[in-house]
Amino acid sequence: MLAVVVATLTIGRKWREHHPSGVAAAQPERASASGAEFSGSTMVGDAGAPVRVIDGDTIAIGEDHVRLFGIDAPEKAQTCEVEGIDSACGDDATRALEQLIGTSRPTCVERSRDRYGRAVAVCSVSGRDLGREMVANGWAVAFTRYSQDYVTEEAAAKAERRGLWQGRFERPDVWRAERR
Repeated sequence: MLAVVVATLTIGRKWREHHPSGVAAAQPERASASGAEFSGSTMVGDAGAPVRVIDGDTIAIGEDHVRLFGIDAPEKAQTCEVEGIDSACGDDATRALEQLIGTSRPTCVERSRDRYGRAVAVCSVSGRDLGREMVANGWAVAFTRYSQDYVTEEAAAKAERRGLWQGRFERPDVWRAERR
């Protein structure tokens, strides 16, 4: 297993050296050192770099900012309403992601790059997809403009009034658009 991870990291870094745009989706399917196929996605971040949470859908691994694929969380300054009282749901979403990561090191597989040049990746800790967990716990919504992957989790969180769904909130993309 370690050989597969090392081969994946090595091939991914070499690919990025030859393709500075960093768009991993254009890579062809290849075999790893063990002969197992992988999709050509690249791992994000240096193995020893510090990890920090930027907000509810973005982390930093060293200098690399990584946007979680398929989700949208409230912005840091965004508030929501719970039982008639404003709540700092942007901060709540950030704390929820911090708790999911804890002291673990996320593994992130890049899916694309956003317009700001950030890696957009599926990140996991101990095999748990952080994006899926954020949506299932109600601290982010499925970003259906880009993916349908977490729609079921969003519906369940809404039905069970988890996280943001405990009160009223503006979808993060709408909130951002109104402030531009």
